[in-house]
This record gives sequence, structure tokens and C-alpha cells, in this order.
Amino acid sequence: MGKKVIDLEPETPYHTFSVEKTAQHYSTSITEGLSSSEATARLKQYGANELQGDGGV
Repeated sequence: MGKKVIDLEPETPYHTFSVEKTAQHYSTSITEGLSSSEATARLKQYGANELQGDGGV
């Protein structure tokens, strides 16, 4: 199973996308967020969204 390829330099800059287009691009819902199955899949693919180390500056 291959990883998704993410285009880091889109033809259209992300900051110009509408909220709706951004939600569609990332397969999420503006009002509901990610589905449980999508959240589980992303957790498996990318890992937990947490910082490493002791924290602080």
C-alpha cells in the first residue's frame, strides 16, 4: 500500500482556496470534521499530532 503523494507547490496557492475547496481537498467536513474512519486512517498513516521533547523555548 503506497503513501499519498502531497504536492507541496500547488498550481493555485492554498491561501486563495475557498473554505469549501480546502475542505474538499483534505477530505473533511466544515461542520463535522473528519469521519472516524478517516481520522483512524490518518493516525495510522501520519502518527499522532503531538510535539516531541520537553517543551518550552
